[in-house]
Amino acid sequence: MGFSLKTPGLIRTNMKNRFDLESEINEVFYFSTHLKDLAANYSDNKLSEDELLNALIGLAVLIEVKTDKLYEVMCSVFGLNKGTQNPNQMDLNMAWDTDSDHLDN
Repeated sequence: MGFSLKTPGLIRTNMKNRFDLESEINEVFYFSTHLKDLAANYSDNKLSEDELLNALIGLAVLIEVKTDKLYEVMCSVFGLNKGTQNPNQMDLNMAWDTDSDHLDN
């Protein structure tokens, strides 16, 4: 008896596509709006300097989390995996190799 990709439990939910990548890129762009809102609230004296600094630290953490997720989606979409041992995936170190031996001057 064969199996179908539609069989429950066999669907690969971790596969990402270019639309997932586009969505993650757009999520990162929203941070500029958040920063502008913070600046406006600070200039209107709605935030103290301490509140502004705490908010900026929080945004920095969120940006790191979002860029990590964006990186993971990119690796999934392009079949990249840093230091992978899987022969079906390209090693990210090789894919982004900028060693001068491989560049034309």
